[in-house]
Amino acid sequence: MFAVVSSPGAVPHDLAQALDSWLASYGLDRQVHTLPHAVILAAPSRCAIGARTVLDGWIDNCSELGTELGVSSENPAAIYDAALARWGVYADRHVVGQYVAATVFDSGDIRLSRSPLAAPPVHWTCHGGLVIAGTLPTLFPRLGIALELDLDRVADLLAIDHGCEPGASHYLGIERLRQGAIAEVGRDRTRVEHWYGPDCIADIAVSTDAETLEQTEALLGEACRAALSRSKRPVTSLSGGLDSPLVASELLAQMPDEQRLPSITFVPGPDWHGRDHVGKVGDEWPAVQRFAAMHPRLDPHRADGSIGEFDHKFREIAALAGTLNPGLAHFGPHHGVWQKARDLGCDWLFGAGFGNQTISRDGRWAYAQYLRELKWGEMIRALRGRTYDHRSLPHKLLALSVLPNLPQKLRSVIKGTLRPERRDGLQWASLLSREARERFRKRAEKRRSHPEWEGFSYAASREEALRRDLRAQDHEANEITVALELHYGLRYHDITTYRPLAEFCFGLPTEQFMRQGEHRSLARRLAKGRMPESQRTSTLYGAPMPDWHARLKNRREELLQQVDALGRSAAVRSLLDIDRMRTMLEQLPDEHPQDQFVDMPYIQGLPMALVTAQFIAMSEGRNDI
Repeated sequence: MFAVVSSPGAVPHDLAQALDSWLASYGLDRQVHTLPHAVILAAPSRCAIGARTVLDGWIDNCSELGTELGVSSENPAAIYDAALARWGVYADRHVVGQYVAATVFDSGDIRLSRSPLAAPPVHWTCHGGLVIAGTLPTLFPRLGIALELDLDRVADLLAIDHGCEPGASHYLGIERLRQGAIAEVGRDRTRVEHWYGPDCIADIAVSTDAETLEQTEALLGEACRAALSRSKRPVTSLSGGLDSPLVASELLAQMPDEQRLPSITFVPGPDWHGRDHVGKVGDEWPAVQRFAAMHPRLDPHRADGSIGEFDHKFREIAALAGTLNPGLAHFGPHHGVWQKARDLGCDWLFGAGFGNQTISRDGRWAYAQYLRELKWGEMIRALRGRTYDHRSLPHKLLALSVLPNLPQKLRSVIKGTLRPERRDGLQWASLLSREARERFRKRAEKRRSHPEWEGFSYAASREEALRRDLRAQDHEANEITVALELHYGLRYHDITTYRPLAEFCFGLPTEQFMRQGEHRSLARRLAKGRMPESQRTSTLYGAPMPDWHARLKNRREELLQQVDALGRSAAVRSLLDIDRMRTMLEQLPDEHPQDQFVDMPYIQGLPMALVTAQFIAMSEGRNDI
């Protein structure tokens, strides 16, 4: 974490003290770097400071860049300074890592940069002649800058509208930098360039399957070695699927033979009914045990299943992050994994959350692609390969091959005709008030966007899938990750976001992921010999929050009281449909529904609305909601 303040003259002493108190409030050590017109304050346990740059995160190709740039220092900030001097605005294209950097120019302007795919966050504003930038928005109140919540931005998040500005700040007058972007911030002007996107990805020319597999394995090995080089006591999250077991097996292969690797698996709570939705598995622990039997140096652990409420530690984490991500309502079970990692004394928690977009891509855009290319046989095999999908073949053909090739508005009309109760996807999936929905519709019409659930379909091409993946990856979870690291006292890294590995997978042709009806073909080929055959060939998906019904049912009366209190806040009343929230709780089915579309408003809409209301109450300084 860091803070940078640039001033036309000397930075006032009391302001520097305020920066120090901000980092001290997180229990972090501090290092001060003073420049003629700026002060940089950073936590050296997380950051590196160079001549004019502070860098939070890491550079994976530090030694290679040092050699190329003639820099002997291993300080990532010094390497970054040298990269800026050599390549200027193109420096970040050469730097591989996960970082946010702030560089102070002689003019007093501050250059901010975030790496693509994953990076710590950064926010900035200009106030009273000062340029101020910091990791988290909690910095600004320390400097006397009030935070005013942008309720329209919050509504966009609840609507799950990926067409709005991704990664925008939740506060009026405060800016937030996207991943893969650069901002040059001055007192008189600001220039922002989002340089990273699908156009940066080159097609990979595949000669043979064996060569593709060999290169993928080599890049996965690179990713794991780079991650392990930063950790003394690593632990990895582990499911019964494909991506995290692939990462775990490669971590073991890259570790010394005498070293053991602990893993942690989420398990449902004690009140879970034990029944799975079609195509889903709720308890992945048995599969993990079978996987562990193949890897004697793996020490599997279960997370505490009693930890998993949608609002578990929400206020603590949101207060540390200073920002809202409604998706945090789905994070409750993951606290058990972080808690277990801390209990085990680990310093880094590794994951594979981006695996479904990289090594374990399923190639679902092929349904629509094969229809356009008139590859009827491949299309039918792909549709029939969805063995967990019990719809008829004509139904699958319409939903998965035809609809993605149609305009969104036409898709929405067709899906609304077939499912009238979900014609208004905004009202169905979100808990926005009618007033908030009307305001949202006007904004969405102006920017030509829409809620994700209206006319939803899989991507129609590999390029569209990549655009969606990059946009979905650029969100406020970065602030939440920093807050979790601070709360639990360890670091987190998703190994599948290693840029060379991700970009290689992005550039592979469809046939590497979908062939002869086999989904996730690349991952399944990678998995040979690394996991049991029953796991390698399984088409089941892990069920998110499989015990949601039992948890809501156990807390229904408590949550009804909470909903009744929401009306005390005018902002909450204007944003959320409190009456519908109450009705949903009162009419909660006695048994867990077996229709996932009945589940969706309960799994997504209701918990997201409740945590959002809590965050609004926090921003208003009240604790009666």
